[in-house]
Amino acid sequence: MYSVSEAYREAIKRNYRRCSLRGSVETGSGTVIPVSDRNVAEGSVSVSSQCVNRSDFEYGAVYCGELDMSIRTSIDRYSLYGAKIALWFQIETDEGLEEVPLGVYFAEDVQRNGDWAEIKAYDAMSYLDVEVQEDIVGTPYELLSFICEKCGLELAQEEERILELPNGDRLLSIHASRVDKYRDAVAYIAMLLTCFACMDREGKLAVRQFAVDTDVQIGRNIRSKTTISDFRTYYDGMKARFIQDKVYKTYGIAKEMPEGGLTLDLGDVPIVQGLEGAKREILEAMFEVVKEVDYTPYSVDYNGNPAIDLGDMVLIENINGTSEDIRSIVTHIEWNYRNKSTIKAVGGNPKIKAVKENANKQLDNLEASINEKELVIHSYTNASALTVGSSEQTIITFHFATIADTHPVFLATVPLSMDTDGNVAFRYYVDGVQGDVLRQYLPEGDHFLTFMNHFAVEKDKRIMLQVTAATEYQDSAARRQAASIQALENFAGTGTYAPVETDKSVPAAGIARGTIRAVLYAQGMAGAAAWDGTITAAETIGEMPLRALQMAGTAAAPRAAHVPLKRQGISAAVPARELRGLPLPTVSAGASCSTENAG
Repeated sequence: MYSVSEAYREAIKRNYRRCSLRGSVETGSGTVIPVSDRNVAEGSVSVSSQCVNRSDFEYGAVYCGELDMSIRTSIDRYSLYGAKIALWFQIETDEGLEEVPLGVYFAEDVQRNGDWAEIKAYDAMSYLDVEVQEDIVGTPYELLSFICEKCGLELAQEEERILELPNGDRLLSIHASRVDKYRDAVAYIAMLLTCFACMDREGKLAVRQFAVDTDVQIGRNIRSKTTISDFRTYYDGMKARFIQDKVYKTYGIAKEMPEGGLTLDLGDVPIVQGLEGAKREILEAMFEVVKEVDYTPYSVDYNGNPAIDLGDMVLIENINGTSEDIRSIVTHIEWNYRNKSTIKAVGGNPKIKAVKENANKQLDNLEASINEKELVIHSYTNASALTVGSSEQTIITFHFATIADTHPVFLATVPLSMDTDGNVAFRYYVDGVQGDVLRQYLPEGDHFLTFMNHFAVEKDKRIMLQVTAATEYQDSAARRQAASIQALENFAGTGTYAPVETDKSVPAAGIARGTIRAVLYAQGMAGAAAWDGTITAAETIGEMPLRALQMAGTAAAPRAAHVPLKRQGISAAVPARELRGLPLPTVSAGASCSTENAG
């Protein structure tokens, strides 16, 4: 529920209320039309929205909110197309005037009726109807931020809030061959977070969970019609289909002691890859929320309260004139200014065990035979900003499969900003084996590098191609000149000339989010490759002091000595007996490892 005062809560419950409307309509040319009760047709303003797509409970709905209104204006209807509309509801309380924002909308359909312009407008959710053109990998926050930037939207939540949600720290992947539009991508992300997506009252994209605590009461005195279902909607299990070996495989989870509830079917989820254990962990995190879902579907016609949000938990008091109350969620809102409004919750009936299968939009693409002569193109961009230093950092990753002997061609453009001059080295790795190294000297400032490569791959292989970047110190005339100038400035200030050592610091290169453009294309590649669950990680490990080691052939130590390893706040210990007979150097090196990722 939108944050309001206690005075508002009391005023909105009354049978008689003094309320008004204010707002503005801003056309594309910059003309602003003030909105008030004086130029709005009586009973014409309504706002409708919902957080499920069908007549059942679900996660991942990405529904477009709608505004209808008739306004008296002399501006022609064509100038009103695309106009930005912002409205506020105002109510007189015991403490003065208080207002609630109704949201931000954009005119899509305008009809002229005499002096009145009848406007149908929608919120900015339609901005997400853009085709996915590149593959991106990242956490839910990184992906949502990237999508908002791509589609001209703003994300409502900070990263910390997203991380608190179930699966908020999972690594997800959006492939253009599996996800049609960014709106679909947001739906899949919201689903895994056990949320729905909506535009908030400021016009920002938000992912929102269903509330578990009651925040508003709907009293009998403000209701005109109440319909209550004779069943509860609750769940004993859930299932989803995740990609494995280029086809979808069903995964399920259920209560140990079923209670006669429904099974929530998530359908196909193409943005989850990795090991089977990781997929089950995702379902388990979601099921911790799903098994708490328990509400009674209803429909209520009442005086209206624009502060109620989708997903709120409401208390409907005094059902059928009795003392019985029910708690339920809000899945649909139709708010009408100075007219009857409706809120309701839809849900499945466990008594008939209705389990609906979602449409499989990717099955034809994944199971169809692929022509070996078809040109397949994979694209990639970075979902988060990168800072490249002396240690190798992976900046581009492609996973692909072959159905014939082929020679893929790789092409990439990498914009970067150097804080000082030096070399940038790019290294190719095919399945962890280093190939070519490209090295380029760059002065301080902004640059972009374009490079390409090609290599041979045999039939029926699954390949991981990676490109890493690292910066290197390079002696240069610019650095020597800077040292000479500094020495002269010191001489001018002190009267004593002393040479200044040339700066030998390693430069840092910054790469902005979503600026890398990379493609991999060839005939004989499969259109979508399954990930095998392996991550190759590289990390620099600091010095490891070796103390109190007991070597073979000497007196036994009273207890095993340990070698403390410290990196990024993580400490580990290696028993000294494991090191007997080995030389004891001081280690300071870049270490790489290959590990099976459970996430």
